[in-house]
Amino acid sequence: FQSIKISKNYSFYADPFIVDSKIVVEGLNNFSCKGELLLIDLESSSIIKKYSVKNKHLSYPYTEEYLGKKYIYPDSAVFKEPFIYSGIDLTSLKKSSLKNFKNGLTDPSVIEYNGLFFLFANYPNEQFVLRLWVASNPSFSDVIEHKKSPILISPQGGRSGGRIFKYKDKIYRLGQDNTDDYGNGLILFEIKTLSKEYYYERKTMNYKL
Repeated sequence: FQSIKISKNYSFYADPFIVDSKIVVEGLNNFSCKGELLLIDLESSSIIKKYSVKNKHLSYPYTEEYLGKKYIYPDSAVFKEPFIYSGIDLTSLKKSSLKNFKNGLTDPSVIEYNGLFFLFANYPNEQFVLRLWVASNPSFSDVIEHKKSPILISPQGGRSGGRIFKYKDKIYRLGQDNTDDYGNGLILFEIKTLSKEYYYERKTMNYKL
């Protein structure tokens, strides 16, 4: 593990996601008290690029890369509709809206599998109702809600807790454990079935903080 020096303009860094050999975090600005997305060089801890929206809070900068193009799917719970940052160069990503959603999204998490793109997230007024959407492309231009959505309604894993990842031909999802207090644990789920028609997951481990 490697620690990152926090810039004096920020109270803390949170929600780290790796892209290329760099890291994107939420930085809470000391002056605006709003979250900003910061692209940080791991060697020097310097801020390479800042993505922010005036008077709005940004967090959870979930990253994906597909065919050489980079994508950031930030938490958009305080917005009327979700959006992404995308492009080839991490320092000049373009912001674009995601249509066909009822509202902004809490902790959106994305994975590509068998040529389809799956998005896990909550609507802001459904704190522990985890929904699932599917599309043919990472911009989710033809998105539809999955037939099995919502896939979980529970404070135990009903909100995303980090990157969805593949390991030894298996897919795993991290969910927050909010049974006692916000963010005091994580639950690891193995996604056993993931397709346009079907979804099934099984809880494998608990990590209590």
